[in-house]
Amino acid sequence: MLETLFCITAASLVLYKTLGVIAHISPDKFDGHPWQYIGFTLHYALIGAGSVATVLGLSIGGILLLSGIAIMALADRRKPK
Repeated sequence: MLETLFCITAASLVLYKTLGVIAHISPDKFDGHPWQYIGFTLHYALIGAGSVATVLGLSIGGILLLSGIAIMALADRRKPK
């Protein structure tokens, strides 16, 4: 019971942050390459979907979370060029 409550709380926090970031993302104001913008938005979509899938006990949740983190690492704008 405590583990389920922890998972639901963690997923709620992830969804709150994800929806907040997605609501403020604008392709016109994005300062970077268009592919980085796509990677940035896809990262948040996969992280949000993965957190919900993990709470629901779906086996694809881990793959979604791992894919989102991998895309974040690839599309990171802060790395040196």
